[in-house]
Amino acid sequence: MTSSGPDEEVKYARYQAVGVAWSLGWPIATAVVAGSWLDARLGTSPLFILALALGGLVVTVRRLMLLGPPGSGGHD
Repeated sequence: MTSSGPDEEVKYARYQAVGVAWSLGWPIATAVVAGSWLDARLGTSPLFILALALGGLVVTVRRLMLLGPPGSGGHD
């Protein structure tokens, strides 16, 4: 017997929040790691870390716009 009470709804909302945080955070984290690696290999610190972090930020802002309400730049 399964119940769909308030505890289940809170649990589901928490999983959704973790999913959103993960989908917004990984582009920036990946860009910083890749930029750091490139800068270390090429001796160009902080060129690639800044450029790729900016690119990751753009990707994250675009994802946030897609999550917003209709008419905010996301899906209508």
